[in-house]
Order: sequence, then C-alpha cells, then structure tokens
Amino acid sequence: MWNNYNSLATPPSTNDPIHLHNTSAVKHPTKHLSDIAHPYSAPTLSLLPFPKPRAAEKEERQWTWRPQRFSNSAREDYRRAGSDGSLKLRHWAQVPKRAPGEDEEMTPNDANSSEGEDDGPYPFAKYTPDNPIIQSYTEEEYIKFLEDSAESGWTKSETDYLFSLLKEYSGRFYIVLDRYEYSGTEEQPSTKRKIEDLKARYYSVVRKLIRARAGDDPEQIKAGESLVLQYGFDYVGEKARREHISSLWDRTPQQIAEETLLYTELL
Repeated sequence: MWNNYNSLATPPSTNDPIHLHNTSAVKHPTKHLSDIAHPYSAPTLSLLPFPKPRAAEKEERQWTWRPQRFSNSAREDYRRAGSDGSLKLRHWAQVPKRAPGEDEEMTPNDANSSEGEDDGPYPFAKYTPDNPIIQSYTEEEYIKFLEDSAESGWTKSETDYLFSLLKEYSGRFYIVLDRYEYSGTEEQPSTKRKIEDLKARYYSVVRKLIRARAGDDPEQIKAGESLVLQYGFDYVGEKARREHISSLWDRTPQQIAEETLLYTELL
C-alpha cells in the first residue's frame, strides 16, 4: 500500500525496466483531486444538499386604499375653479386601516359616488419646474429694444404669438412647434418655422431684455451678463446638428451595411 502511495508522490525512474511501459502516466499526471482521493473520504460541501428556504409568513397589511381629495398648487387653474377658490382633485392613496367594520376597501364606483377625504396639498407640487424667468414684455420695450422685423423677419404679432405658446406650455419647444399655427398678416405672410427658428427668436429677445433691464447699475450689468450667457444659442451649430441627425436617420439598410463593412475593414 505504501509503495503505491510513494509511486504517486515520486515519479519512477525511466531506467527501471518495470516502469518503462507506464511512462505516459508519469508524464501526464492526473489533474483532478477526486481521482486520487481516498474512497472513504467525506464529500465536499458543494455536494451536500442545502436546506430549502422556508416561505416567509405573510403579515397582514396595516393599510388600505381609499379615495382622497387634494389640491395641486402647481396648476394655474386650481384657484379659478370651485366656490371656495381652489380646484379639488381626487386620487387613490394608502391610508392606515381603521377599526374592524370600518376598514372595507372602496371600489371605483364607490369612489365616483363619494368625494373622499381631504388629503391636503399635493406633496409633489414643489418639484414642478418654474416657468422661464422672462415671459413677457411691454409695448414700449418692444418698440425700443426688440423691433427688428427687417433683420430677423419676425413681426411683433408673431413674437407675441410665440411667447404666448411658450407661456402656455412652460417653454417646451417641441410642443410649441407642434401647436405652432401662426396665420400671418397682410404685411407679413406666415412662414414655416423650424424648432431652431423658434429657439433663436426666443433667446435673442430674452438676451436683449436682460441687457435693457439691467440699466446703469454696475452690479446689475454684471449679473445680467452672466445671465445672458445662460441664454446663449448657436443657430448655425444647432441647424447643422439637426441636419446631421436627420441624414443618419434617413439612411437605407444598404448604406448602413456598407458603412459597417468599411468600419470593420479599418479596424
């Protein structure tokens, strides 16, 4: 027995004629420990069966769904509706369970027939973004600082129409572009505007108003110049960017396959 163990530990000499026929086993020893393990050794932990996890006991929930009223201060129409000067909306909310016999969940039909309890102000109204800083201008300001229809091609009526849409849709230019239906006037017929045209007109007006309203105060001028940088807009760069994206979207499958093949060859 010990001779066999030593033969595994120490390779036999190649000059021994007894082991000449078994040189392949010496040159290529086994790579698995399980091949030379003792037959009575204990199995590894990975072979032992693991106990199945017990299902967690379901706890009785301590809340229920009920319709409740609330007021959203982020809406502009909540003060114009109702006799009490506020608009009351309703939603389903989680509330603690009541005493036995009073905690029955209500169905949607019950919610429509009942106004529900008052939940107070809407907690997520504070996260509503504010509208842009400058949304309007006076007649005097437009005549004095903004009248440039000969250069920009924008009349006061179309500029008023643009700012009214921006105020209604909180400065969302994509929605404004979708709703933009300016009919034009006899002096200035309507022109099809793109989104970069709307942005360029809005930001140019805002920059002029910021500089005009700064006055002669050095601190106001410095604050206005830093604010002007926030309303910068590169019309040429934006137009080129959108044209490039449009050309990428308009590619045919054959063009995409050809470009992929060229990229593969370069790599």
